[in-house]
Amino acid sequence: GTCPELLNTENPEAVRAVHKMYVDAGADVIETNSFGGNRVKLSSFDLHDRTEELNAAAARNARSVAGDHVLVAGSIGPTGQFLTPVGNLDFDEAIDIFSQQVLALTEAGVDLLVLETFSDIKEVRAALIAAKIQTTLPVVALMTFEPSGQTLLGSSPESAVVSLAAAGADCVGANCGLGPDGILEVLRRMAAVTALPLAALPRALPLPLAPSL
Repeated sequence: GTCPELLNTENPEAVRAVHKMYVDAGADVIETNSFGGNRVKLSSFDLHDRTEELNAAAARNARSVAGDHVLVAGSIGPTGQFLTPVGNLDFDEAIDIFSQQVLALTEAGVDLLVLETFSDIKEVRAALIAAKIQTTLPVVALMTFEPSGQTLLGSSPESAVVSLAAAGADCVGANCGLGPDGILEVLRRMAAVTALPLAALPRALPLPLAPSL
């Protein structure tokens, strides 16, 4: 029930401790604690007027732990609203919303941007356009797919990757939603229509229960 991004300023030691666990485990890239850091999501906690502050703090927390050999990826997630005509969020407004977050993360020193867990191809395109307008950093664009093999709004892996490549993504892929087997199939379909690097961040699966003794 609390805002994860607020931890960047209220409890930065805890955020840095999580980053350090990833670095110590051998991660080459760590993500900022800014997934819900757009002003639409933050407004549900009455924090929309702290968008730049919280995103910048997220980047600084990760950068302080990354050192010289680990990259910092600025994490950007969806607004939680659907774009028109499905919802009420205008495409140009979405670009402006994501531009604000992109700038804050970029100016605070991230090495790349990761757009993740998007189910609406129009919304992720808005975020991608914002990133390409505001920065020259590499951008990874990830969508979430259902067991049907499509996103919630009906985009196939093939159509998604073609659209994202045309909008300038440097890497495409899938995250969340499906486990390793499901995302592997999504990436196979993407690989058939693009030469771009592919990224996979599958949903963690529960460990099987040990047999009772």
